[in-house]
Amino acid sequence: MNTNMFLLSTASAGSMITSILPIAVVCIVSIFFVRKIMGFMNKINKFAPLMYENPDQYIKEMETLMQGRVPKDFKSMLITNIAVAYMEKHNYPKALETILPVKEMRMGRKSKYEFYMNLAHIYVHLGENEKALEIIHNELKDLNRFETGGNLPRLNAFLKAFVAMEENDWVYAKEILDHVKKTFPTRMAGVDFNILYKRMNACVEAARRQG
Repeated sequence: MNTNMFLLSTASAGSMITSILPIAVVCIVSIFFVRKIMGFMNKINKFAPLMYENPDQYIKEMETLMQGRVPKDFKSMLITNIAVAYMEKHNYPKALETILPVKEMRMGRKSKYEFYMNLAHIYVHLGENEKALEIIHNELKDLNRFETGGNLPRLNAFLKAFVAMEENDWVYAKEILDHVKKTFPTRMAGVDFNILYKRMNACVEAARRQG
């Protein structure tokens, strides 16, 4: 009787171990990948100040990371960051050339939205207003959708002011730009509002002459 109970207990323990083992393996593998991803993120964040201080060096560092083993979800991020560094240099043709291939890459929903925001922003600076509006109307139907994180608030403000100007709603455009001046610098993370300020000033000057 005792022998049978022992065998039963052993069998139950073995069954339990067998059922727990896959879960343990999944946990270990998950921890490994999380640590790997966090380590890669730390590498990217370490170079963040260079984007403003030395964009050329930042581009070189990102390109070096691209040559190594990059997690799939990070490749589009690295390329977008390089494009933003070119925006910091006011090299919008190169920024466009750099960022366009991202469209065909694997991206999360937020990354995809940010990609289109940056693309529309570049087109505005290149004077391709129709292309910018097409992206905004088709891909960015709600510019308040993602308000936080990275340069998203600045991109939101820039694109909303641009659309307001295109629709001749200069009062709303001025409200946005006044908010921009109070909230954050006119140039940060590749987002340069000066093109919109010049357009606004030109409009005010034209109205003054007519009045």
